Amino acid sequence: MPEGGSAVTTAEEMAGAQDAVPVPALHALMSRVHLSSNFQETLDAVTTGVVEVAGFGIAAISVVRGDRLLEVVSVAGPADAVEELLGSTVPIWDVDPPGQPHERWGLFRFVSHRDFRGSDGPIVLPRPAGIEGPDAWHAYDALHAPLRDARGEMIGYLHVDEPPGGVRPDAASMQRLDILAVQAGLAVRAQHERERLEEQARLARLGHLLTIEASRAGDLTMLATRVVGLMREEVGVDRVALRLVASEAGLPVGLWTSDGADAPPLPDALREAAEHIARNAWERREVVAIALDKPDPGLVPGADVKKLASALLAWGIRSVLLAPVGADQAFLGYVVLMRSGEASTWTTAETKAVREGSRDLGTVALNRALLARSRDYVAHLREVDEQKRVMFATVSHEFKGPIAAIAGNAELLEDQLATLAADDQAARSVEAIARNARRLDDLVADLMVLQETEDPDRPQPRVPVDLWGAVREAVDVWRVQAGNKGVRLVAEPPPAPVHVVGQRADLVRVVVNLVSNAVKYSGPGSTVTLEAETMGDLVRFTCVDEGIGIDPADLDAIFDEFVRGTHAAARAQPGTGLGLAIVRRLTEELGGTVTVESKPGLGSTFTVTLPRSTAAPGSAAG
Repeated sequence: MPEGGSAVTTAEEMAGAQDAVPVPALHALMSRVHLSSNFQETLDAVTTGVVEVAGFGIAAISVVRGDRLLEVVSVAGPADAVEELLGSTVPIWDVDPPGQPHERWGLFRFVSHRDFRGSDGPIVLPRPAGIEGPDAWHAYDALHAPLRDARGEMIGYLHVDEPPGGVRPDAASMQRLDILAVQAGLAVRAQHERERLEEQARLARLGHLLTIEASRAGDLTMLATRVVGLMREEVGVDRVALRLVASEAGLPVGLWTSDGADAPPLPDALREAAEHIARNAWERREVVAIALDKPDPGLVPGADVKKLASALLAWGIRSVLLAPVGADQAFLGYVVLMRSGEASTWTTAETKAVREGSRDLGTVALNRALLARSRDYVAHLREVDEQKRVMFATVSHEFKGPIAAIAGNAELLEDQLATLAADDQAARSVEAIARNARRLDDLVADLMVLQETEDPDRPQPRVPVDLWGAVREAVDVWRVQAGNKGVRLVAEPPPAPVHVVGQRADLVRVVVNLVSNAVKYSGPGSTVTLEAETMGDLVRFTCVDEGIGIDPADLDAIFDEFVRGTHAAARAQPGTGLGLAIVRRLTEELGGTVTVESKPGLGSTFTVTLPRSTAAPGSAAG
């Protein structure tokens, strides 16, 4: 310094320090950047290049964490600066506040110390001694390049400070910085995309694991316990709470947390606020992120939102993500994910995963509830059915004795009246008593058979049975009644023995009921034809009559219990409406089917198809 000269160094005197960097040095740096396959090594090469090649005293690269914070991931410069800056976090608005005045220097933004703004507006900073001139670099000048992804979203910054010579960098220096900023942007973009894909893959596991747990969990309480644990582990949060509320679906009402019994109790006001927010979110089918240090007063009208936020802040929670749980149109509850620490924001992938996870949980919960309700309903129906069966059995047995006594005494009266030559009115009355006693006896017999077919414990031996033997027995039972009505029974025996698998008594009941039905609804001079034939592995038995037929409207219900035809002639015949129901029940128990074809006035054809047995009666079932 000249004698007596000023202690102040001018910017013009220092400008010579910004000599052009040799091209080979820049080329070597670019080669090192391109050849590096490690993200951290690439960033370190860029920041080191800014210092060594571009001549700046400090260079740093920060990346966006969440949507509000920047984390410094690479620093080059003095050791104390590296130790202080590396790994530190700072809100984005402290680096690049909205509305901050700046100049565009290539890819960089230059913010003069004169325009520096803090949280509360512009700040007047003192000028450090020793630097003068319009191009002198001020300690509070800032130069940084925004780094963006392929969609144009901010993902980080390249920060530089202390330019060579202590003066603002010239055009040549800025060109070199632009080259390095491009490399930094490419590296950060590649890492950002890699982290995004890794996050998506990690969060995709949540839906997969929820599906697995849904199949394993014995009940909804167990599932809820596992869900809060999975969300905490897979999303990476501090706490998770799941609350199911009272609903028409009949889900268990309760609160499950990832902290279990150690979780602090939720104040009633906090639960009410969470449910209010969740119901509104359910209407919009979205999730709600809440920063507790800046809660939205409009979320819960009439509530002290700051007081509610303070309750969570006291637990160390800084941000929550609330997702409604529901399915179809039913709101079932909500799940709350809680984060502490500075990095308390929520990524798009996390929000999407939680939204889909809560939706899947709602679907599973509703399906479980409906399944449980269906099981309860089925159990109730079985109980009612068992009560009905027991009632039928009891009533049938209780009726049997009195009916037998009435019928026996009626027969005795008939004999005595015949001996005493009583008047016709007395004989007709006794005959009516006997006739109705027989009808009641038939009804009780049918009810007892019906009850037997409904008994799940009824023994059902499967043995070969001669079908035509059952047909001959049925013909013997009804031959006299058919003859009295003038109906001819024709039984055409098959050319070879026909055997089916089942019980002989059940097979006889099937044929007897069909023959009874045919004779009952056939007039004098008509014919009832019975035939049987084999068709491969099946046997077909047909009962064809020339009676009054069945109305088409009655065909679908003709095999139901207590159903009788609507035809006037059919109504005139006595019957219980159980004969064909018994035929269907017994045929299905024998492994077969029964069908009917009929036209009013032209008769009906009933066809029973049964599995064929290749073994003869008396041997094992074929």
